[in-house]
Amino acid sequence: MHSALLKKERMIYAAYSSEEAAAIASEQLVDIIILDIGASKQGWSDFMNIKSKRHKGPNIPVFMLSSNDTLQTKLLSYVRGAKRFFPKPVDIEELSKEIEKYEIKNMKEAIA
Repeated sequence: MHSALLKKERMIYAAYSSEEAAAIASEQLVDIIILDIGASKQGWSDFMNIKSKRHKGPNIPVFMLSSNDTLQTKLLSYVRGAKRFFPKPVDIEELSKEIEKYEIKNMKEAIA
């Protein structure tokens, strides 16, 4: 997925656990978080709690990905603070368009 999202100049940090993601989010200024919730639901729940206490807090958009494309998983994603939910396999074009929307929004806010 990295190569598809690197078409534009973007800095992408990869984390392979909720703990690693929380460490990156606490050390780096990030604009968007893409979180695969296929692993431990407790892990990503913990991450969302940590993220809400970080720099931009709840203003950092989180896109959640999961192969568990059930209504319950989608609702739980939104309850936990996700801006978007993407079922796996992820439509890279759709994900890229959503990322670009937030990049444009961030640029407009920076100019204002």
